[in-house]
Amino acid sequence: MDGSSDLLIWILVVSTIVVLTLLGGLVTVFWWHQRRLTAQAREWGLHLLQAQEEERQRIANDLHDDVVQRLWSAQLQLSSDGTSAGTTIGGVIRDLRLLARDLYPPALQHLSLARALQELVAGRPDGTAAELTLDCDDTIELPLPSLLSLYRVAQEAVHNACKHSGSMNITLRLCRDASGVTLSIADNGCGFNMNESMVGGFGLRSMRERMALVGGSLLVVSSHEYGTLVTARLPWQ
Repeated sequence: MDGSSDLLIWILVVSTIVVLTLLGGLVTVFWWHQRRLTAQAREWGLHLLQAQEEERQRIANDLHDDVVQRLWSAQLQLSSDGTSAGTTIGGVIRDLRLLARDLYPPALQHLSLARALQELVAGRPDGTAAELTLDCDDTIELPLPSLLSLYRVAQEAVHNACKHSGSMNITLRLCRDASGVTLSIADNGCGFNMNESMVGGFGLRSMRERMALVGGSLLVVSSHEYGTLVTARLPWQ
């Protein structure tokens, strides 16, 4: 009887070990598969962002090197005839140059985030009453995907502040510490309802997705009393 009991206990123990081993193996396979899918999704997302930026650069170059140059030639001809059309075309040329710069600032081609932010602050939209200031560590060097993501966050945040906040002061700061790089965009405007913007704000979702794809994060804090603070954080790779 004791022998039977010992055998039963031994069978139960072995069965339990086998089941736990199989479960552990399944969990490990599942975990590895999920990590692989996550890595593939991130890699594909970065590929799409890179393709998008390359298309922006191509369009910007076409606008500047082809369309703007042809309009410039037409402006010279019309201006020599003393017509007002030359002035109108001059305005179109200026707007197209601004559009080309917004699509892909020349500084990004030289991997300079500091210069690109300086151009962003200097080229504020027409009719914007806000004063834009920049506090920037110009020694920061980043891989192109990270640089592009931070710049697009700054561009979107500044655009939103100029267009919607009614702010009189917009401050951009780019700094680094031992753990990573931080970009912040602060305004003293009217703020917005965070709950509503989280649901319908495509711009906020786009900024968060960009930062997530390069291993970073985005924090947005807004109130009607203090304005809006957008903080993009990117750890050192």
